[in-house]
Amino acid sequence: MRVPEDMSVTGIDNVSAATYVGPHLTTVDVPRVRMGRTAVDLLLSTMHDGAPALSPILPAELIVRDSTAVAPVVVDRWPSPLRPRPVHPAPATPQ
Repeated sequence: MRVPEDMSVTGIDNVSAATYVGPHLTTVDVPRVRMGRTAVDLLLSTMHDGAPALSPILPAELIVRDSTAVAPVVVDRWPSPLRPRPVHPAPATPQ
């Protein structure tokens, strides 16, 4: 298989090796230090208050490089029950 012609590949953590391989790896950059600090804060808060704190949402950045391609258009021959469907009004019934 060829990347990205036949298959797209994506990594996570934006490790430096992502730019040394060919093709250069598309990755998600996550704030590792901030994640660690937040985890410790949540742990200490839970230990002090006795209840888990809310889970924060931390930012992440998608860094697109050479290992991903545009998704092909797929004809929906077998609809998925999980995919939202447009709602059409019911036809009027004669009175």
